[in-house]
Amino acid sequence: MLEPTSVREALASVEPGKQVRVQAALVTEDDVPFLCDSVEDSDPEQCSDPKVEIVGAPIEELGLTERSGELTGEVDIVTTIDDQTATFVGLGSETTTREPP
Repeated sequence: MLEPTSVREALASVEPGKQVRVQAALVTEDDVPFLCDSVEDSDPEQCSDPKVEIVGAPIEELGLTERSGELTGEVDIVTTIDDQTATFVGLGSETTTREPP
């Protein structure tokens, strides 16, 4: 099982395409989901830097809260990160993950 890390640590130390378990905030901005370590206190909330866009995540299944038309919440997920985009692989609490497409 992968050890959890932050978005900042994942961007700094994980090789592109390698799986990483990230515990972070997930915030949608104009319906685009982002992962980040902290959230700005605004209405609606926005990710602080660093942030990465996440693709393929089952947004409706992550228990996020709606605020001012955007979704936000804490997540524990496994992704691959390439440049500034993360690709959803599975939930961090799962004992096994699927291979990315």
